[in-house]
Amino acid sequence: MMIAARVTGPDRTRLTAPEFQPRPARRRAGRALFIMMNAQAGLFWMVLGLYGLGLFFALWRLAGARAYRLWPKLAIVLPAFLLHTGFLWEHGLAQGRCPVATFFETLVFIAWCVVALQLALSLAFRLNYLTVFAMPLVLLCLLAALAVGDRAAARIGARGIWLGTHAAVDILAFAALALSGVASLMYLIQEFQLRRHRLSTSFMLLPPMLRLQSLATWLLAGGFLLYTAGLVGGVAALVIQKTAHTCADAKLLWAAGVWFYYLVLVVGRTGGRLSGRRFAWLCLGGAVFVLATFALANAWSGFHRFDA
Repeated sequence: MMIAARVTGPDRTRLTAPEFQPRPARRRAGRALFIMMNAQAGLFWMVLGLYGLGLFFALWRLAGARAYRLWPKLAIVLPAFLLHTGFLWEHGLAQGRCPVATFFETLVFIAWCVVALQLALSLAFRLNYLTVFAMPLVLLCLLAALAVGDRAAARIGARGIWLGTHAAVDILAFAALALSGVASLMYLIQEFQLRRHRLSTSFMLLPPMLRLQSLATWLLAGGFLLYTAGLVGGVAALVIQKTAHTCADAKLLWAAGVWFYYLVLVVGRTGGRLSGRRFAWLCLGGAVFVLATFALANAWSGFHRFDA
């Protein structure tokens, strides 16, 4: 039964409770929300299609042993990246927070970080064929996000600037570590061809092995520093917001294990104990482990769960 306070004067017919809006106003709000959601869905499908086109074009150039120049790549991938940025911006505005609080948003943001880093590397070092190996990861993240859906978005409010920054920095670190694994995969492909004495036409088109190993090292170091900063920000967020937690939480144990693993890699690489094929395999294995177990660690966590 609806009960409203009596209002005297010219506003006598207006209900004072904000939830008792007139039906036309509620219909207009619902229609506006429906239009906004459809616009975001259209952006998502455009991004997915352009990324797929960019991967197809890069594979076509590589299979035909043709040079893959920068401007055709930018003509396809850069508009997709801008639309991707627009999608994240609109989604964040609609939710009123940094779009990293749900599994859907995390997957989309990881894909955005991977594309941003590989575009920067292409512009700085002309590593255009990195698209062939990095874009499947981007498409996999977006397709997984599409399969998961954004069902929990309406139930998760703003989490604060500290937790938002912590999550965004950690995701950027994971993207750098994933690209370190991608560069290591490219190195291993060329190393395999050299050991078998069977050099394909793609061998001459891919970046030199020494450059790939140097790239994997710098991405590993940068990702490790970002991950360390993200963990420090997460601890600061827990202290500031006085969140109840336990050191035996699954996500904390997982994060500590990942941090220690990459610490060993960084120390071993800088100390000269890890080089060549062993270093490449460890980088690739670490990236696969992080991406494969990230969702499980969140699902088993007591306070890091996406649907919490």
